[in-house]
Amino acid sequence: LIRAFMAGAILALAAVFAITVGVQTGSPLVGALLFPVGFCMLYLMGFDLLTGVFMLTPLALLDR
Repeated sequence: LIRAFMAGAILALAAVFAITVGVQTGSPLVGALLFPVGFCMLYLMGFDLLTGVFMLTPLALLDR
């Protein structure tokens, strides 16, 4: 659960970075290209978002 919160924080930092770069360069396309870097970082670090963790609980109950 802690790793999920950390993943959300990392994704938020990536979003802020993408917005900052998009505003400073004047090209929203550059920011849009940088936003998926946050998702790549999460995948490489092995983190899961909290929404993915919440999805597993009903699936485990349905599998019983």
